[in-house]
Amino acid sequence: MIREVRERYNAEFTAIDYQRMLDEINRRYENALDFRVCETPLFLTKEMNSLLQKAAETLLNQLKNTAFTDRMNAAIPSELYVENEPSNPPYIAIDFAITEDANGRLTPQLIELQAFATTFCFERMLDGMMKEYLPVPEHLTSFYHDNAGDSFLAAMKRLFIADSHPENVVLLDIQPETQKTRVDFVITEKELGIKPVCVTKLIRRGNRLYYRSAGKEIPIDRIYNRLIVDEFDILSLPGDYIFGGDLHVEWISHPNWFFKISKYCMPFLSGDCVPDCKLLSEVEAYPENLEDYVLKPLFSFAGSGVEIDVTPEKLNAVTDRSNYILQEKVNYASLLQTPSGAGKVEVRMVYFWEDEPQLMQNHVRVSRGKMMGVDFNKGADWIGSTIAYHADLME
Repeated sequence: MIREVRERYNAEFTAIDYQRMLDEINRRYENALDFRVCETPLFLTKEMNSLLQKAAETLLNQLKNTAFTDRMNAAIPSELYVENEPSNPPYIAIDFAITEDANGRLTPQLIELQAFATTFCFERMLDGMMKEYLPVPEHLTSFYHDNAGDSFLAAMKRLFIADSHPENVVLLDIQPETQKTRVDFVITEKELGIKPVCVTKLIRRGNRLYYRSAGKEIPIDRIYNRLIVDEFDILSLPGDYIFGGDLHVEWISHPNWFFKISKYCMPFLSGDCVPDCKLLSEVEAYPENLEDYVLKPLFSFAGSGVEIDVTPEKLNAVTDRSNYILQEKVNYASLLQTPSGAGKVEVRMVYFWEDEPQLMQNHVRVSRGKMMGVDFNKGADWIGSTIAYHADLME
């Protein structure tokens, strides 16, 4: 972390300015901020920024291998397989914990990766808000490869709208107005003109999908896919409701990638940044040091279903063993110095994939609890969602 920037930030920070920032976000975006924004960004040194990028590139090089991604087809439930899968996903998010090794060096360790949307527009907005209201040095950036501001917005338009009209593109989720990430949906509609639509509101005729707006049926050409299949299941909708047949629509990201690039592929990845990890169905004998492992469901989000206090009895009780991984715990470094104590951080590196994956932006979660996420940090301050500014532009 950039020590001098951190010390200056902590000295100049005021709770009044922080609250003014939150108030302005809610004023502009329909009081839709339903998750906690941390009081501070992360300030990354060039060295840590480089380590994160090299770790991500190690994983991406494996994901470029067609034989590798074909092997991941086994993750897709047969009833949810969708035709016309593209050769690569349009984006990938890779989450790293910042840990401390035996020699006291900070190093990134993989937590999970996903070909699933993150809050792209929210992070872009937060960059501007933090620089306006909080003591963030102007010469630092949270973006990569000159993709700040309007350049990032243009990349978003290419990715989601392409040659379509915005009204023929929808952001698809389950009851989007109730999702914790709805502030990102509001920003996305304001910036890109893409409406959030509930999956239950879709109209299917033959191989076309439609939604209703202002009393008219609007044909859908492209879907910004925010569906989490665990949630889709609870609607008791038939699988062919939107997934079946040769549907005339372009998915961003295609539903198959939700399964293929997920925790499912972690046991098959290699590298210094990858902790020991196995599908529970492949574990023949439990490690003697089970206290150093965590049990994770393959397709859950925000820490849902994760078991951090693992015992043989808890493992034996799992019936659907092919849908869980047993992963070596990583020890987060308490490195983020704040007025309320040291915080642990997780950095998400966000790539858009056109011809080749390109690093675009980041997302950071800060915790002082046993796990990431506000549910594990109730009542705490200086925790939550934020972004990382890095030193690439420092003189």
